[in-house]
Amino acid sequence: MKKLIYNGLGFPIVLRGVQTFEFRGEVLPKINHREFEDMVFKALLRYPARFSGAHLSFVRGYMQLSQKKFASMLGLSTHATVSGWEGKKHLATGMPVTAEVVIRLIMADFIGDGTFASHFREFLEIDALPSDLEMKVA
Repeated sequence: MKKLIYNGLGFPIVLRGVQTFEFRGEVLPKINHREFEDMVFKALLRYPARFSGAHLSFVRGYMQLSQKKFASMLGLSTHATVSGWEGKKHLATGMPVTAEVVIRLIMADFIGDGTFASHFREFLEIDALPSDLEMKVA
């Protein structure tokens, strides 16, 4: 068991206690790659730092979204903004905090994490204009 810095998802991930093997001169972790991607996606959901461009690219790819579809989900008119964020590679995307919060809510909805984002999907699909707020007061 070793500590290994793995870059196979586009950004460095420190793996501790992982078994490794050598393939064509490269030391690789002995892991189920799909399960590993699931773990990384969930870890990024609650990652206590801003996303890098590489993180964002992984998140979008994991959800199998084109830049155009992802941009549309974020209320952006073109994919150019998403492309610019992802182009930052290992640097912070520079996106507004509000955009990052929405992305994390989309991520939570994608994996069905209701504790993180209850009723979020309904809000995304609302097209109605503002109207008077009605409430029952006890």
